[in-house]
Amino acid sequence: MALQWTTLLMFGSIMLAFSTCLVLLRYSTQSKSLDDPSHEPNLVANTDTNGNTEQFIIKDHQKDKPPRPHIVFVLADDLGYNDIGYHAVHGMSAVRTPHLDTLASEGVKLENYYVQPICSPSRSVLMTGRYLIRYGLQHRLFKAPQPTCLPLSETTLPEKLKELGYMTHAIGKWHLGYCRTECLPTRRGFDSFFGYAVGGTDHYVHNRTYIFKSNPLGASYSVNASYINSTTDNNLNTVIDDLEDVGPAKYAGNKDNGIREYWSGKDLWENETVTWEHKGVYSTTLFTGKAQETIEKHDSKKPLFLYLAYKNVHRPLQAPQRYKDMFKDIKNIDRRLMAAMAYIMDEGVKNVTDTLKKTGMWNDTVLIFSSDNGGMLKVDAAGNNWPLKGGKWSLYEGGIRAVGFVNSPLLSKHVKGTVNKELMHISDWFPTLVDGVAGGSTAQMKKPLDGINQWKMISEGNISSRSEILLNIDELEDFPQMVTSEYDYWQANMDRKETLNPLIRAGIRSGDWKLLTGANIRSAIWLPPPESGMGKQALRDTSPECFQRQSVVRLFNIKSDPTETCNLARNSKYLPIVKELSKKLRKYANQAVPAYYPSEDPMANPALRGGAWTPWLDNDLETFSKIYPLTFQPYM
Repeated sequence: MALQWTTLLMFGSIMLAFSTCLVLLRYSTQSKSLDDPSHEPNLVANTDTNGNTEQFIIKDHQKDKPPRPHIVFVLADDLGYNDIGYHAVHGMSAVRTPHLDTLASEGVKLENYYVQPICSPSRSVLMTGRYLIRYGLQHRLFKAPQPTCLPLSETTLPEKLKELGYMTHAIGKWHLGYCRTECLPTRRGFDSFFGYAVGGTDHYVHNRTYIFKSNPLGASYSVNASYINSTTDNNLNTVIDDLEDVGPAKYAGNKDNGIREYWSGKDLWENETVTWEHKGVYSTTLFTGKAQETIEKHDSKKPLFLYLAYKNVHRPLQAPQRYKDMFKDIKNIDRRLMAAMAYIMDEGVKNVTDTLKKTGMWNDTVLIFSSDNGGMLKVDAAGNNWPLKGGKWSLYEGGIRAVGFVNSPLLSKHVKGTVNKELMHISDWFPTLVDGVAGGSTAQMKKPLDGINQWKMISEGNISSRSEILLNIDELEDFPQMVTSEYDYWQANMDRKETLNPLIRAGIRSGDWKLLTGANIRSAIWLPPPESGMGKQALRDTSPECFQRQSVVRLFNIKSDPTETCNLARNSKYLPIVKELSKKLRKYANQAVPAYYPSEDPMANPALRGGAWTPWLDNDLETFSKIYPLTFQPYM
């Protein structure tokens, strides 16, 4: 028997080594054919945001090949489903992104790809490969004055890639906390960082401004505050994060509006130091330039992981004049600005890919493009997710169905130019990049991943290994008002011991089915782009089997009803599906860490630290230790 086990173990080891050799051989063979010096050189034009153009010849032959592919991950901020050119052309949208369209059309478009409904949560899941409930970040996002960050106990994607020899660089928006220096990107696996630590930073001045309606320094400090960011774009609007549309004049010098405190500080970082340079230089110009510089300085013998997280098209809505002039036909000013911001980002990605080609690195690169959540519908109606329902903050498709694609010379020929409709989640990138692209392993990680290696699905067209996505469970979100008749219905038809409380905001996608419970957050609407002239639409299906009123429990068949027009939850025929999915949610809830969402800390005020948003808890271990205690109470 011992001999049999020994033989089996030896056979397993041989097969594992053989499969690894096949992966490396395929990478080497593909790269060699693409590096064939008989290929004709291509002439490329690189254009910056000032309109300057440089022409160069692509290097076809790279002498110093990396042992693993380079990875460039481009994350767009608040880019709606209908705010990319290849969707816009069918969605009555005037947005144009020609370079992204070309990259997508020559690669693999991910058309059943999900993210989280807001920025910090999507970034958290991307960096950890784990659902938000695993580490207490399931409620909303990181505010600059909050004493919190991505838990230090979580292993990050760049940390795993560094174990495989990657040089790792983060450029753009971090938004995963900075209250201690340990929370910064350079302490979470990145060799360098250039960008914004918080969210909502001004694209030109690089400041973040908060306005408190209560006195944050008072003895009864309890912030029930809105916070705004003043724009520099001709004072077209002022952005308030609680989604009100308020002009700057409302706050200027007015002592009667309840405003008690202004906090404003610089938020442009170079590694672990705030830099006061670059004022007046547009964020996308800065980030693109820094990405190009990073690529040009990179030792191509080593694999590169470049995380380029643009802040476009997130508010404040700002863009250089020449880009705004390109979209004069869009009458809605905010929409015009958003279109200009999308085009600038499109041009930035082109310049980055051109630099990869110029340096001879492109043939060994896997490029991923993803949005972090759906477009913002309210306030300025700038973002657009038509024909999907809802937008940013919402668990409807418009909030979480993302724009995504992969382009790489390393893809199999038969998948290039294809549309992939297999199910995928943003958590999948962690094992897909570490295991699938880089040839590493996540199998022995201390904390198991929720993400699944989807590289063969993407690169070879295989069927997805994923059939289910936990969209979220947020027990801190306000409970909705529920009429007595509906409450009685769910009390009578659901087993409270096995199913999730329907008042808790939660969502799950399982197969073709999607179940949502709790409050309809902010944007349960269908909104065509303003330039279409259609206005808000009510696409509700009036068929008898569809429940016509608002409900705290919503069941949709996403395959047959991707725009979520027919709620089947109250149809007795589908009640078993509602119960099954609610039981799944309850199981997840029983595994969840309680959400942690602390109040804003007065000590975070930039006025106390030289006028910048910088770590304030480095010397306060007692306060920081309360952020993520070592033990937690059970969820329910």
